[in-house]
Amino acid sequence: MILELLPALLIKKPSFFEDPQRLPDDLADVVRSLRRAEIPAEFRGIPAADLARWLPRLGRSGAAPSRLRCFRFSAEESRLLSQLSRDLDTTEVAVLRRALRELGATVLKNRV
Repeated sequence: MILELLPALLIKKPSFFEDPQRLPDDLADVVRSLRRAEIPAEFRGIPAADLARWLPRLGRSGAAPSRLRCFRFSAEESRLLSQLSRDLDTTEVAVLRRALRELGATVLKNRV
């Protein structure tokens, strides 16, 4: 059970470890996959599902780590994002997340 919890601890609570950057290759691969929201490989006999289930249980309730993404917007797109953020009284990230969810729901619903 400790080994299946270890990758999630390294992601959510790295301060628990003396040097969380120096990991065995197999453990580093699992941590990298989990950070990218990918299904990790089996780790020392522990199935991927058992490794992944701990991530939302640690730290903030139900929160998996977010991934940093970088996009380049035109000046017009940037102004639109800022305006929407002000009009909706929320952050620009919240505007992008809402737009992504709504577009995804519309597009994916039409495919079913």
